[in-house]
Amino acid sequence: MSMVRACDLLGVARSSVYRHLAGGRVSTLTIPQAERNYPNRLSPEEQVAIVARLNQEDVADLSIRQGYYSLLDRGEYLGSLATMHRVMRKAGQSGDRRRCSTNGTALPRVKPVRACQVVCVSGRHFRG
Repeated sequence: MSMVRACDLLGVARSSVYRHLAGGRVSTLTIPQAERNYPNRLSPEEQVAIVARLNQEDVADLSIRQGYYSLLDRGEYLGSLATMHRVMRKAGQSGDRRRCSTNGTALPRVKPVRACQVVCVSGRHFRG
């Protein structure tokens, strides 16, 4: 019986069988990937600099992508777009970055009154 047929009948991957026959190498890495020291990994200071720069007033109201390209247009390169997204996600700022109203007013609610007419809470009428 061939190895292919035997593996198919047993439901085992051939690579697993060959690895087992070769002595079955066991990984010696004990450090989790997130904690490994890579030479191109950003330092915590560089990550703080990226967050601080993207929170400055001139790019704070832009999305991360818009901020990245806006900084590139000015000749500032802090890292790749993926790096900026990763750093901002880690900082908890990857969602909507626009400033929110602080005066306590809620957004107006819109409700349909009849066909082709919508009334806003403030009383204004919008016709479609």
